[in-house]
Amino acid sequence: MRYHLARNGHELSIAALSYWQSGRSRPERPSSLAALASLEDILRVEPGALSCLLPNAAVVVTSRDEVDVAALAVMAGLGTPRDEGYSRLSVYERLELVQQGVLRRRSLRGVLRATRAEVVGFPVVWRDAAAGDDVRIEPRAHCRVGHAIDLPDGIAAQVLFDRPLHARETTVIDLDFICTGPAPPLTRWDVTCRARRRESYVEVAFAEPRLPLVAQRVVEVGGRESAEFVPVSGARLTSLVQDFGPGVVGLRWKW
Repeated sequence: MRYHLARNGHELSIAALSYWQSGRSRPERPSSLAALASLEDILRVEPGALSCLLPNAAVVVTSRDEVDVAALAVMAGLGTPRDEGYSRLSVYERLELVQQGVLRRRSLRGVLRATRAEVVGFPVVWRDAAAGDDVRIEPRAHCRVGHAIDLPDGIAAQVLFDRPLHARETTVIDLDFICTGPAPPLTRWDVTCRARRRESYVEVAFAEPRLPLVAQRVVEVGGRESAEFVPVSGARLTSLVQDFGPGVVGLRWKW
């Protein structure tokens, strides 16, 4: 077993494997979770068959060098192939800011369609200074959170569906990102569409009386950027694009 793991880039001692088997210790660090995903492949069991047995305690990343490793470990632990196995048909986001202009809640609703059979979920990696260093994910509908890794400026986690999806099956997921740590005031929000998306909606809810002085909607396609001024109506700022992508659409504002 150690030989096969080493061939996949994972150096583990006999004692470590023995402790995992007996339950004396658990794979918790990002490198250990990545090794666990390889172990599932070596044993020819279903992706996530071993990792799903672990408690959902977060793995704390203490150094910046481990951030990218942590994100990759979440993806590897989920057993997600490169094609991800799903497409995003529509995405709706609502950002709630407090009077200091700091982001405290990001609500996300996505309409997803499986592009192959047995899609179990997807990885979420959110790294943004505006998120702060204390973020948790609260699932609302049709999903649950698997392993989570605390990043210095966000979070990486597995989001698992209620059950594996069939090919071309559509589902709706609802989840919230709750931000409670210190963070700078939010001044922009970008949505990257790597493929054609039917609909992408963003709403930024401000806390009165502090409202932006000016706001813009920015669209970038093929390296070319265009911008237009947009009104802040009823203490909120919105953006809607349809049949859009690949490209980036964003909102900018000044306090």
